[in-house]
Amino acid sequence: MDNSVVIKGSRNGIIVVLDGQVEFGILKDMVAKKFADSSKFLGNCKTAVRFEGRDLTRNEELELLDVIGANSDLEVVCILSEDPHETGTFAQAVNKSLMETAGNTATFYKGNLRSGQQL
Repeated sequence: MDNSVVIKGSRNGIIVVLDGQVEFGILKDMVAKKFADSSKFLGNCKTAVRFEGRDLTRNEELELLDVIGANSDLEVVCILSEDPHETGTFAQAVNKSLMETAGNTATFYKGNLRSGQQL
């Protein structure tokens, strides 16, 4: 089994562990395949992403985000860094985004709803 691309979950989002020895073009194809295979499991949500195992330029990060977006239903809100202070700030941004979405999508009602009644 090839472990050049590994997707891990964390409290603050998704961690994508990349093999530092593989050429970037091949790695992009592997990321595309991994996220396409995992798209049903990952679902449709807003999340943050952190890349580990390889030093990436800003353009490479953006290319990988495009690949992730094209091969899954994830909406990447931000890219997390290794700095714990920045990670906390980004986690707050993700939580704020999720709370805005949650406020617009559901209404809880406790009681009986009879025929013809509306909420």
